[in-house]
Amino acid sequence: MYRRMICFSLVVIVLLLSCMPQMVNSNVILGVQPETSWLKEEQYEKLLPDKPVIDLVAMTPKWPTYVAGPNDLNFDNLAPGGVATDGKYLFIADSNNYRVLVYDLENITSNKGLKPKIVLGQPDFYTRIPSKKRNGLTSPTGIATDGKYLFIADGVNGRILIYNHIPTKNYEEPDLVIGDPYFAEVDIDFPLGEIGDIAWDGKWLYVVRHDTVVIFKKIPLSKDEKFEIKREDYIVLGEEGVSKCSRTTFCGPVGIDVDDKYVYVSEVFANRVLIWKKENLRDHAPADFVIGYKDFECKEQVEDPRGRIYGNRVYDVASNSKYLFITDDFGRVLVFEKDKFENGMLAKYVIGRRSFEETYAKQVPSKDALAVPRGIEATDDWLIVLDKGFYSSAVLIYNLSKLENGLSADYIIGGAVWPRNPKYGLEIVDNKMFVCGQEYVAVFNELPRENYQYADWYLGGPMGGGLGGVDVSSDGKHLCVIEKGGTIGIYNEIPDEPREPDITIKEIGKYGVIFGGAASGISCKDGKLAAVSSDRYHSMVLVWKSIPTRNNQEPDVVLTKAAGEPIIEPFHVFIYKDMLFVAQHINSRVLVYFNISKLTNDSEPDLIIKPKEPMLRGPHYVFYDGKYLFITDLYGIFIYHGLPKYGEQPPDEYLEFVSLYYYDNFQLHPWGIKFDGKYIWTMVGCDIHYSFLARIPTRFVEPAPKPEKLVREGFIEYVEGGEVPEFLRPFEPWIAEAKGAPKELPKKLPLIELEKVPSVERSYGEAVKGRFGGGGLESIDFKAMAELGVTWKRAGLDILNPDFKLMDNQVMACQKAGIILHVIIDLPFPEIPPEEFARRVKEVVERYDGDGVNDMPELKFPVRHYEIMNEIHSRPEWSLETYKEYYVKAYEAIKEACSECKVSPSSFVGPDREYLSFLKENRLKFDFLSYHSYVDYLEVDRLMEILHELGLKNIEIWITESQFGGMEKKLERSEEEVAEALVKSYVYALAKGIAKVSPSELEAKECFPEGLKHSCLIDVDGRRKPAFYAYKTLIKMVNGFNEARIISKNPFLAEFKFKNKVVYVAWGKGKLPLEGHAYLVDMYGKEIGEVDLSEYELKDELVYIELAKPTPETTTTPTITEEIPKIPTETLAILLLSIALIGLIIYVIKKK
Repeated sequence: MYRRMICFSLVVIVLLLSCMPQMVNSNVILGVQPETSWLKEEQYEKLLPDKPVIDLVAMTPKWPTYVAGPNDLNFDNLAPGGVATDGKYLFIADSNNYRVLVYDLENITSNKGLKPKIVLGQPDFYTRIPSKKRNGLTSPTGIATDGKYLFIADGVNGRILIYNHIPTKNYEEPDLVIGDPYFAEVDIDFPLGEIGDIAWDGKWLYVVRHDTVVIFKKIPLSKDEKFEIKREDYIVLGEEGVSKCSRTTFCGPVGIDVDDKYVYVSEVFANRVLIWKKENLRDHAPADFVIGYKDFECKEQVEDPRGRIYGNRVYDVASNSKYLFITDDFGRVLVFEKDKFENGMLAKYVIGRRSFEETYAKQVPSKDALAVPRGIEATDDWLIVLDKGFYSSAVLIYNLSKLENGLSADYIIGGAVWPRNPKYGLEIVDNKMFVCGQEYVAVFNELPRENYQYADWYLGGPMGGGLGGVDVSSDGKHLCVIEKGGTIGIYNEIPDEPREPDITIKEIGKYGVIFGGAASGISCKDGKLAAVSSDRYHSMVLVWKSIPTRNNQEPDVVLTKAAGEPIIEPFHVFIYKDMLFVAQHINSRVLVYFNISKLTNDSEPDLIIKPKEPMLRGPHYVFYDGKYLFITDLYGIFIYHGLPKYGEQPPDEYLEFVSLYYYDNFQLHPWGIKFDGKYIWTMVGCDIHYSFLARIPTRFVEPAPKPEKLVREGFIEYVEGGEVPEFLRPFEPWIAEAKGAPKELPKKLPLIELEKVPSVERSYGEAVKGRFGGGGLESIDFKAMAELGVTWKRAGLDILNPDFKLMDNQVMACQKAGIILHVIIDLPFPEIPPEEFARRVKEVVERYDGDGVNDMPELKFPVRHYEIMNEIHSRPEWSLETYKEYYVKAYEAIKEACSECKVSPSSFVGPDREYLSFLKENRLKFDFLSYHSYVDYLEVDRLMEILHELGLKNIEIWITESQFGGMEKKLERSEEEVAEALVKSYVYALAKGIAKVSPSELEAKECFPEGLKHSCLIDVDGRRKPAFYAYKTLIKMVNGFNEARIISKNPFLAEFKFKNKVVYVAWGKGKLPLEGHAYLVDMYGKEIGEVDLSEYELKDELVYIELAKPTPETTTTPTITEEIPKIPTETLAILLLSIALIGLIIYVIKKK
């Protein structure tokens, strides 16, 4: 009985004691309830006045109803860009200025002037007011003419304006307007919906709608014609409400053109152009040809850059008697021969880039290179391109008689550069304002007080140092920025001048990397940080429960699901006290979590805000101050007085249209938003890509009076070709880009002068056994390499544009210097099929494998180490699944060509568990791994731990890139400290089992980032730095060892065994566990002399030790012992208490 009682008591005591920590920390036990103040019936005052008005604008040089003359162009980013000519007149749809400009084309091409003759849609060249009147325009998107009739598609107003003559005066009324009277004034009621583009062949009118193309076989041309449009009067291509790739349906039709034989339709979401023979036109007729794909179902995209339409979208198409012209999203116009139509055909010429392979992004157009081509029109003599640009809109006119790849424009209209897209996040802290403009963060030292004000200074972009971005946040101490690519920058103090952030985060451990986009939000508030990975295929909400203190710190919580659905495209996050708000664009909802401190990866939101009336449509941004909750979406601002009590609760106030004094119906299209207690500050115009900072007074403050001055001084003169005004000077790099040549391609490396390469007597086998590398392709100082004694180096090869002359030169230099080459075969984008990639890889291997078949002439040292692509896991152009297809094919091709060759998958940065798991789970074959690390000690312990956990044992690992002086930013350490970090890191890595090590580059170049320059062993002037001599000594002392191990860590002692000797490397303080006499050498190779190890004591120096009479068999070294784990104080206390209680129970029982 007593024994049972004792056992029962023991169990109860132990259970109670083990629960004590949880009980102490439990809010429920302590009676503390979670924050529920939002449930209280608090009444907040209405914010908005009866007639809301924008009373101040900043980050724009003009009032929103004003345009700075005919050359101040502003094309829409999402429209095809209306342009047409009859050979005499040129008609340009200046869509975001709500007007059509009419030019005399003959005046332009005969150098008589670039000014338009008249403007349609506006009363003059300086007014910018959208209108639904018969002679007004809201968004002209398409134009068609044959010299007799003029048709203008007023896109958003869903109507077509028809002139049965060429207009000759400003603001001229059309002869007929067809469309839906619900949207705007019309003469004939025929619902068209929003229109993309139009075309006219002199007989039929072709109209692009949402999912279809409507072809009017009969159409009235003036009000005098008594005509009712009947169903038999038009043909419909595609199917209403159906959006998919097929031969009979569209996937976002947007641009259209016709000629005497064909109809051409471009598709914005499929990156293809469908072609119909006009003789086959009927309702839902199947297309005859497709360009961009080899099939109509979009299963096999053309991989050759001559036929692939790059980027997110294709917008417009045009034709003349000989060629078909198609724009893509990478600044190219592809030119196809019309007499060779077939599915997936290849273009003959490219305009806008110097070659088909040039697919770089550009901010502003110039005569030599396009940026964002939208609308195109062609005659046999001229090609006209409307380029929206990110910072300037321009019309470029090309003389087709000189047609060739990279053709330059003969004339350019418009093109004035100014930042019209600062449309993202903003922050207010201590009366300062931070405004995000993608490449930069504009900083106002005080809140803007005047119209047309620009920032006092800028972070990032071309204006100075630091990180520019798309969102910014501050808790009053830190400033946190997230850039478009997803990189997070944290400033530990709010900067007062441009500088680099103190902490950057891009790689987040097991969660991979942050994939950004234009919509990437961040919030650092109340000692916490939240951010998003907004890419729809890598969507995550990232939460750090305290502000990160180190680079690439892994988040505490990663949210990917809510209410059973994935969180796709989270655009923004906001922290208020312990609450987290997430604006999810896809699925249009705002997720609210009440307790960040208790948040886990599996937490569900406590509230999901998804109002239906008005409907939340793609939320952009969230702000909450404890009283008012603001949510912006595609069209307006939702304002709640406190938090809503249920998800579908409508907002207390909603704002979509405001007054601009001169125009009372301005639609906001807002993004970032803040409320300072008096004013609402918001970035407006995100949807039309002409955005600015707007101030909206609440009912707590009187608005400023109507502005009398509508443009900032000096801006009109600048647009007309004058001097750059002072407020735009920070943007001069972009201004220069508009005037200059196309983007400079990376300069080709000079060929190595082989006669100057020292001859080193070293066999291929000896070089393979060497441990130390001499940098990458930029490292060409072979004299320095010979002095160091390195035995291998890296070189990269772009498989799309292989420079065999350069590669042959590298191979020849390496074999003369007794160095083997590790070749990285790269493919920037998955532009060619895996099979073609493998074929090209095999050709490279055959050239350098040394088997006597198709070898490079005079090859002696074969190339037998290959890496398939570089840092693939951090490249948004590639998914790991796509990479797998290419790697498997390439691996097989290499082994088929050269069974002795060794293959590594793509290099990876840091101990990337996700990438290594991918290799393991997909059973990818490889011979060695290429590893990059840029921190001291190279994170080798963590790497080895992950490999062990994954069962990847005895893997040969090459450290092919490493830096100890910083990356982009230079670390604050001396050259001697860089040298010491290099030696210690390499010794540690080699002793832990790493096979080979190498610095990223040996010698510095002017173009290198500051951190890489500081890391290089030779400076830009050729001076050998301390790291050079330290590396030289390391190689001399330990290269060629057979075995290595770490004997002790405090002081540090590593042992390197050779066939006939043992060398030790030591650093730290204290005595070493070694005996006997030894010779000592310092880090730079200076002999210290012979010492008695039993008496020698380290004093924080690094030394090499070689025993005077090496006896590795008899020398005893202490065994490394693991520390006994310490028992936590709390656990120890509980155990002691348990013992005491047990004793007490036994004592009581015995007494009884």
